[in-house]
Amino acid sequence: MKRLALAAAAAAFALFAQAKEIEQISVVEGESTTITTPFAVKSYAPSNKDVARVEALGGASMRITGLKRGRCDLDVLGDNSLAQKYEITVVGDLASVLETLTMDLDTVPEVRAEIRGNFIRLDGEVSSIQKWEYLEKVLANYGKVVKNFAVFSPGPEILLRLKETFAQKGFETQFRPFAGEPEKWPMNTVALDLNKRTRILSVQSRLMNAQQRAAVMTVLRGEPWLAVAEDGADSSKAQAERRPYAISTILTLPIDSSVIRLSVAYMVIGESDIRSLGDVNNEGFVLDGVFNTIQGLLRGQGNHGNVATLNLGLNGVVKLLGENGINRVSEKGYTTFGNWDEKGARFKSGGVLNVRVSGAEVADLKEIPYGFEVKAKGGLVSADAVSLDMNISVSSVQKYGVGDDIDKKEDVSEQKIRCALGRTTLLSGFGQLVDQQALRGFPVLRNTPVIKWFVGADGKSLSDRRLVIMVCPEVLDPSQDGNLGVDNDISIPVQTEGAKTTDERLEERKRFSGFWSWLNWFCW
Repeated sequence: MKRLALAAAAAAFALFAQAKEIEQISVVEGESTTITTPFAVKSYAPSNKDVARVEALGGASMRITGLKRGRCDLDVLGDNSLAQKYEITVVGDLASVLETLTMDLDTVPEVRAEIRGNFIRLDGEVSSIQKWEYLEKVLANYGKVVKNFAVFSPGPEILLRLKETFAQKGFETQFRPFAGEPEKWPMNTVALDLNKRTRILSVQSRLMNAQQRAAVMTVLRGEPWLAVAEDGADSSKAQAERRPYAISTILTLPIDSSVIRLSVAYMVIGESDIRSLGDVNNEGFVLDGVFNTIQGLLRGQGNHGNVATLNLGLNGVVKLLGENGINRVSEKGYTTFGNWDEKGARFKSGGVLNVRVSGAEVADLKEIPYGFEVKAKGGLVSADAVSLDMNISVSSVQKYGVGDDIDKKEDVSEQKIRCALGRTTLLSGFGQLVDQQALRGFPVLRNTPVIKWFVGADGKSLSDRRLVIMVCPEVLDPSQDGNLGVDNDISIPVQTEGAKTTDERLEERKRFSGFWSWLNWFCW
């Protein structure tokens, strides 16, 4: 068994040796260099003995002497079919090589070349990708006689182009690192810090969501001179996949961990309440479209059908409506959730009805929840707005029939909305229209023309009511020392003429009032 394992290992090593790439060797004309093979030399065969002389020194050592300028291949064999192939390049004296190399690198003045012993050393910083690629092509013709210690360092034009690319994605860029904890970093800003000694680019940014992080990664991976790895990971593997000159990166891209507070209120509003806000067609009613927005919403004409936004905080909207005829806010409160937390948050106003289960021998109560409930989750999509997935339900429980039968009515609405921070968004999700008509008076006579005016009366009622939900998101950000300055005290009173209801205007048009008001019946 051991022999079989050793044979397998030897075969694997032989295949590895045979698959090894050709090694490049450079030697100056008239000089010698010594190489060490990965195995003991058994035999060797140079392709051109006029270019180089090859000698085995014993074991795995060989000496190569350059005879004249040119190239030749060298095949070296060892035991167990081990093999290695070399490509030998014989160049002239180093002084002439240096002169030729200097001329070839005339377009790359950042690189310095000088003779160091038996090789030529290159030093310097190349700031252009095009120049570095040209340098690599030149060095491919010189082999190991030239050793490159020059490095690539992105110049101002490359960094400015990177800044412009970030700007296209909606980010500001600064070329200095952030100070303090990530929670205090400014949003929508990318900080770049290049350490030329370690050749590492530090990238920092406090991001609002996963989409922003993906945008930053797309920009970085679009730069061929950057080796990009995940947050806190070693970028050496990514650098190996890129070109050798690539700059390593250290990424610190946390998604914002702020807490969002969602203030919620709801109320039921009817057509009479809409009229109490004033006549939008009245020429004297001009309040920057605030009440036009509310009335259009309640009549189903709001933005996207039933969504409208007012530049007020929730308390400001409630106060505004209260001062102008609508003060029946059923419930008001708030709930909180983390930015893009999958759990989200829940707000409920209601209760639980305990109902006896029919047919049970022993009293058994069943809990039936009812009321108003909002479930919300989402997070920041810009510095001043959030995206919310809203699930709104309204339920009521009532008895019907002659027994103890219970009926539960529930309306559910799911909406995805975009809300401005510190501003109130109104949702008109549910409506109810009840149209009733009844005739009163003496039978038969109440349907007789002319006579019905004196002995009959029409009873008509039209109820058009809507449930209006108001939500106002705020960010509880430690770096802001609280919320984002929501204005809760704005009040915009309706002008006197605009505040009049339709009934008040009809009353003013009558010719007679008081005791003589019955004479208006004769006025056409």
